[in-house]
Amino acid sequence: MIDFKVQIGKDTFGTFVETENYNDLDELEDLLIEQFSLIPKGIIDGSGNTGGLYRLYFNDSVSSEQLDQIIGGLHLPIGKTSS
Repeated sequence: MIDFKVQIGKDTFGTFVETENYNDLDELEDLLIEQFSLIPKGIIDGSGNTGGLYRLYFNDSVSSEQLDQIIGGLHLPIGKTSS
């Protein structure tokens, strides 16, 4: 489906997926909303706090394991990260 790198992690704000550019994050957000009804609670753009990466955050009811399983099913290169 899509072929960009996605990191999954958790920090004090919540569980997130992370990409290198905004267009990839936007595409992933659309897929997660349309196919899995996962509504994000926030987006952080490529700031110094995230190492220039873009993050899409979800409510605490969505675990990193759930995101890992969903994204793994989309056949994406995947990694895990923590802040």
